[in-house]
Amino acid sequence: QPTIILLDNNLPDGSGIDRLHEFRNVCPDSCIIVISAMTHLRMQALSKGAMAFIEKPLSFDRLIQTIEQVCDENYIVHS
Repeated sequence: QPTIILLDNNLPDGSGIDRLHEFRNVCPDSCIIVISAMTHLRMQALSKGAMAFIEKPLSFDRLIQTIEQVCDENYIVHS
């Protein structure tokens, strides 16, 4: 089971946010980070189970910062 899942909202077969429940069912302990240019979807992604939301265009520094924060929070929750 992956520790972190980077999930783009724009998938070839649908919306990443609409598929969040599938990832939650298969990988309940994984930290899911949604990536999208559609910032108005932030709250929807978080309410459906994403641990974080990153806006496109994606900055490497922002990605690393978010992964570190999510891993720290997940460690605290699961330890």
